[in-house]
Amino acid sequence: MASTSSSFLLTRNKTNVWLVGQTSDHLIQSKLPTTKEVLCLFFHYKIVKKQTNRNSANSAASDVISLWERAGIPTKLKKDVIKKIENKFNEWQKLKKNKENKVKRSEGLRNKEKEWQDNLEYLFDIAHADALNKITIEEDKLF
Repeated sequence: MASTSSSFLLTRNKTNVWLVGQTSDHLIQSKLPTTKEVLCLFFHYKIVKKQTNRNSANSAASDVISLWERAGIPTKLKKDVIKKIENKFNEWQKLKKNKENKVKRSEGLRNKEKEWQDNLEYLFDIAHADALNKITIEEDKLF
């Protein structure tokens, strides 16, 4: 029994991403995703599925766009969504590089990390710039 729980912990440790949390193989289908949920999905494709950064962003973008389309909201082009995911990943990498330096992290750096992590809770907005004009159903506009 102990070996099972220790292997479970090892698995959870492998899929835990610094500042982001546990990876996830899906998005919650009842609401539009936050940046954190999208990054958890991206890291699932990257770590668990062992895809490249580009392929992970592509897979995550497909899932996100699908969810937004089911909500009836016009979205940006897929290449723009991929770029947005990759930019978030690049921001994370820069913060992680500073963490890995053995030098004591400054208060300012810890504040940047906290601010970046707090921003993960916001909606991952991929709505088309002209989305309100493109939506024809009034109830969808109100949503």
